[in-house]
Amino acid sequence: MTLSIATPDPEFRAPDFRAPDDLTELDQWVLWRHEARNGKTTKVPYQRSGRPADSTDHRTWTTYESALQTWCCSPRRYVGLGFVFAQEDPFVGIDLDDSLADAGNVKPWARGIVGRFSDTYMEISPRSLSENLP
Repeated sequence: MTLSIATPDPEFRAPDFRAPDDLTELDQWVLWRHEARNGKTTKVPYQRSGRPADSTDHRTWTTYESALQTWCCSPRRYVGLGFVFAQEDPFVGIDLDDSLADAGNVKPWARGIVGRFSDTYMEISPRSLSENLP
């Protein structure tokens, strides 16, 4: 699913962000940005209102379309969208930290895992060279 969204910032181009319909159909989306916490940079989830979101409180989540619209209207405020995994949904995520070499090739230790899940949705984390397999 891809949405075309007009933004108030003429220098910002709407991201070519695509997620599987199975995920976009669920109201389990947040926005996020990097923040320093305890001396480390971390991804902090936010609601459309600009208040912090809670990964354990579905009342702080929103629809994919709404999160994408907010991101496109506030591109300097948020880095991206995040899907929140919930106990009620049938999905699982695998985070393979440091799984890509500088050239973007999968490192030997991760090849079996990536190969096993090659027919699923995968994304490369914007923070580091790693892969996420939700």
